Amino acid sequence: GEGDFVPVLQALGVDVVCLDVRQALQDKQFFYIVRQILPILDEYQPDMVEAHLTYSRLLALAAAVIAGVEHRIAFEQGDIYLTSPMFRVANFIGQYFADRVIVCSQALADWNHATHAIHRSRLVPLHCCVDEEKFHPKAHSTKEKADFFSFPYPETGTIFVAAGTLGEGVNKRMDICIRAIAHACA
Repeated sequence: GEGDFVPVLQALGVDVVCLDVRQALQDKQFFYIVRQILPILDEYQPDMVEAHLTYSRLLALAAAVIAGVEHRIAFEQGDIYLTSPMFRVANFIGQYFADRVIVCSQALADWNHATHAIHRSRLVPLHCCVDEEKFHPKAHSTKEKADFFSFPYPETGTIFVAAGTLGEGVNKRMDICIRAIAHACA
């Protein structure tokens, strides 16, 4: 569905095409979904298609291959609950539709290789999608940090920061993060 984000993009002048294929996914009409994507790719003629999560990797990237899109990028989040035989096969097949599968860490690359048999040559770890070669944080004193963020940092200890949804549905498992921090600080 369109959700709240589509009007924001449209206000910025971004053309948005929203395919609501939830029912087709539920009915496992995968070829129907690919056929819905193909005319959009034919109309827009993109140079690259990026797909996020298992079904979009399988369906949108398959359509991109059929449409002759030159560059196809997939993102893998390592959703640990998606380890059923069906999802393992889907991820294994999906890798062949992508030039590269971007993961957020080497550990996740290793996990995807071991769990879903995604070939290492396709896995590209990008830590928070930051080019670490170009990112060199400056050393700041505690006072400089406090002045910059208007937050009183402790003189000693470690500061933990995590960003993610606490809502229902797809989430970032903040519950695990909170428990891990509590355990580490105990």
